[in-house]
Amino acid sequence: MVINAFMKQFGIIPNPRPQSGSACPEISVVAINGRTPIVVEASQALELRAGDMISVTHIESNYERGLSLISWATAA
Repeated sequence: MVINAFMKQFGIIPNPRPQSGSACPEISVVAINGRTPIVVEASQALELRAGDMISVTHIESNYERGLSLISWATAA
């Protein structure tokens, strides 16, 4: 509420955030362990080994306002 009041005070019109699940990545460009970057489509799984380093250099999405990258690991 405070941020919205501040924005209103300065005439900033907020761009509404997408509803949950509506921001969908279409492709990502990633490099694993410093190798040549590859394109990964949204429907693809990316298999990594313990200790692999991944660098995301580009994300295409249906959302124009900005994206964040959240990483997580699962045990196989």
